[in-house]
Amino acid sequence: QPSLDLGKYDDESGGNNPGNGNNPGNGDDPGNTTPGDSNEIVAYAKKWVGTAYIWGGETLEVGNPKKGVDCSGFTKKVFEKFGVSLPHSAHSQSSIGTAVNGLSNAQPGDLLFWDWGGDGRIDHVAIYIGNNQKIHASGNQSCKPFANNGCKVKIDSGSMNKITKIRRVSLVVI
Repeated sequence: QPSLDLGKYDDESGGNNPGNGNNPGNGDDPGNTTPGDSNEIVAYAKKWVGTAYIWGGETLEVGNPKKGVDCSGFTKKVFEKFGVSLPHSAHSQSSIGTAVNGLSNAQPGDLLFWDWGGDGRIDHVAIYIGNNQKIHASGNQSCKPFANNGCKVKIDSGSMNKITKIRRVSLVVI
């Protein structure tokens, strides 16, 4: 199975978070995380539940209605924490990693994709967290953050029977 050569996982980009001394933080980190496996990806992603859905957004910040993420911005920022660079497009992310044949073979941390338009173009991505559930930035272009309309990062099990594609992005420590 192909995997990505990620080298060290340390985030050395600097930012607003003081980090842990060895890791200066990136302004998007609510706490220290020791990366390693898919369960850690899921645990990190869960820290962002409640973050506003903002079309085109890439800022993980719970409780700020002016900052947020869209579906691919969410997966991009979560995986970035673990040294994986994903594009900010669900369609483009759907070609990263290796294919997984069906939800019964999915593992926590796998990327789930949907083609809501039925036109062959992937337009939504989520992270599988196990037990037939996903975590994702749920919304659309007309979402008004914190308008109590469900436009936010959340965990649910909706539309799991309509998944178009599943991909596994390998994390390799060298």
